[in-house]
Amino acid sequence: MSHEDTSFIPEHLDQQIEHPAASLAPIDQHLVQALRQEHQADAHANAQSLQRAWERLESIKRERASQDYVKTASQPFSLQEIQQRKRKLKKKDVEISSRSSIKRTLSLLVAVIVVAVIVGSAAFVFNMAGKKNVAQTSSNTAGQVQATATPVVDSSGIYITYLADWSTTAISKLDSHTHASLWSYKSPGSTVNPAVYGNTVYASAMNDATNQPQLIALDAITGKVRWSTNLKPVLVKFQKESSPANLGYLTTPVIVDGQVYVFNRAGTVFAFDANTGKQLWTYASGASALVDGTIYDSSAPVVSKGVLYGALERTYFAVDAKTGKRIWTSTINAQEQVLNGVQVTDDTVYASSAAVSQHHGGMSLQSYVYAFNAKDGQQRWKFPTQNWINVAPVVADGHIYFFERNPFAPHSTLHALDAQGHEVWHNDYDTDLYAPIAGGGYVSFSQGTYDHTNGKILSYSLYILDGATGKTSWEKDVVADPSSINEGVLYTQGANRQLIAYDLKDAKELWHGQYGVDLVDKTGSHSASVQLITVIP
Repeated sequence: MSHEDTSFIPEHLDQQIEHPAASLAPIDQHLVQALRQEHQADAHANAQSLQRAWERLESIKRERASQDYVKTASQPFSLQEIQQRKRKLKKKDVEISSRSSIKRTLSLLVAVIVVAVIVGSAAFVFNMAGKKNVAQTSSNTAGQVQATATPVVDSSGIYITYLADWSTTAISKLDSHTHASLWSYKSPGSTVNPAVYGNTVYASAMNDATNQPQLIALDAITGKVRWSTNLKPVLVKFQKESSPANLGYLTTPVIVDGQVYVFNRAGTVFAFDANTGKQLWTYASGASALVDGTIYDSSAPVVSKGVLYGALERTYFAVDAKTGKRIWTSTINAQEQVLNGVQVTDDTVYASSAAVSQHHGGMSLQSYVYAFNAKDGQQRWKFPTQNWINVAPVVADGHIYFFERNPFAPHSTLHALDAQGHEVWHNDYDTDLYAPIAGGGYVSFSQGTYDHTNGKILSYSLYILDGATGKTSWEKDVVADPSSINEGVLYTQGANRQLIAYDLKDAKELWHGQYGVDLVDKTGSHSASVQLITVIP
């Protein structure tokens, strides 16, 4: 495990190692306990190793909860529009069939003319459809790659990622109906973030052995590589005793209007041609994920109405999505705060920030949720909390959802604000929670209790709340973490490499399957899981 590829809490290390499982998925909790037992004989000598283990687990959880967003505002097609387009294509098929019947009854000359008309019409239809392909959000997930939908029927499927071995990550496509694996692609490194656009899967990756960032485009039908491009490593030496910090990690790609955007921890936005992989422009924000000796995760930018928005450190900005030219840039007034990324709805940019780690002792947990004017970046309102907010807020169904959490006590509060920054409702929970997901009028999260001495799960529950009232719609005692919401289905990451789908309204299990590779660590613990779920209807 490397120091530079994670985020961590440098203070109160013993408390963090004692209570990490309350905020992690079951598989991560087992890994924490295994590491503690393995190094218990010589705790002092292995203090640095334990700290790096915690850093890696914190990073995995945050990346699940705060990687990147494919924003609703950047995707002009609604589900109804997609269905209308499918009906139009079906109507075209009927017309073509009718014309084929005429062809059989007419002379050869007339038949040739009809065929030419048909071919020309079909080419026009599919050419226009290809130009209008855009990714579309089906759920609004805090810091996690969201389920996306496109009008390309051949791209329909369920896309997942998992560790193929300890140094390789696989992207796999499952059949929408049978849920069997159709293809898999393996990439070096433990960090691979895919997004689906049209008939292509775009993925950012980091080769942990070479520190080489990479952007890859795969054919969504076959899984074959269409193009790939390597970016330069970004290593920064910030402490004499430590190895260089790797700031080259890329966010999940955001694809809009034929361009692919990624953001790295050094504060640079890259734009590429979606068809060829040619780099089009870069924008240097001037911010860095390395703050006071701690590396914080960068969140994916958001594209809305031709403008790209992003945030890192204390800086948030807007640039022209086609050219990369700066429109405006600003910094938050709150000192010692780090932004967690942005969400954009209509003419408003939403963000959150948390107090930075204090290496000299003592720590503030003060955090804020913000609303900024999308046109000029001016602050509209700010909602303060007394505890940490570690991921960007979730914006769905007219509400802003987020957890504030105390990392040193088993307590979290789920808030729902309206567009004016007024609290609509809040719920308190006796455990440490990071982020909910939201969509279709519901909010979902999971929580568990643990026996830290024996490393066992005492209880684990999956929750679905009414997004408008905060009241529990249903609760299920199952070891599963919500991943995405798509067309009334809740997809979850279960224990033992399980992917489980539930009916969003009545909690009925629709199907489940076991995927990936069974990885066993040195202590004999099974440590593999499905890491990411992206659904294309």
